[in-house]
Amino acid sequence: MTYKSLFRTRTKSGDATGRKTLPARKPENATERGLKGLENQEAENGSQKMLKGILRNIIYLQTDIKHIEIKQNEILNKLESIVSNYGNNSKQDDSNNVNELQDCNFPIDDLYNLNIIEDQINTNLNFKKCLVQYLSYLGGNNINCTMKRILMKLFTDNLLSLFSYNGKKGKKKFCDLIICPVIFDAVKCQSKFMNVSQNELESRIKYHLAQAPFNIKKKQ
Repeated sequence: MTYKSLFRTRTKSGDATGRKTLPARKPENATERGLKGLENQEAENGSQKMLKGILRNIIYLQTDIKHIEIKQNEILNKLESIVSNYGNNSKQDDSNNVNELQDCNFPIDDLYNLNIIEDQINTNLNFKKCLVQYLSYLGGNNINCTMKRILMKLFTDNLLSLFSYNGKKGKKKFCDLIICPVIFDAVKCQSKFMNVSQNELESRIKYHLAQAPFNIKKKQ
């Protein structure tokens, strides 16, 4: 085989250097160009539809937000009205409490004044209600602290030393006093003590009654 024939054989599938050449790109005909144009038009139409949908949703959201703002303002106005009315009622209640309880000399130091308070509780429902509310305002972090504050507000240790809860050791029965359930109500009307059991309330009173004689000795 001559050098020329060898050269021809090598260049059948490549150029003069032996590298492969890419086939020439066929020119697009009118049909292909038309199809591509339709595809581009459809894509553009789809984008416009999507954009219109987004804008429409934005308008809906803006409208919804305005309605929400209106509702919020209405709710806030109602809340302000409720708070205002509650504040006025609370002030009125406090004023009523002061008027009802202003003649009470707390803490009670003897049986005579205790009987006067007992009669008022028994015959005057509004007095009883005001006393419960007044005692509930004394507060306390726990049931023991709350009960101690109430008993110290109502009674002196001298008076409490005359009582035991069930009248043991020859003492008077505290559980028979009309003011006893008033104390329970004053504790339980506080939300944090609503679920405190009756036994727990009674045990707290029993403890403080038992401590009264020792408190007297400490003060002497």
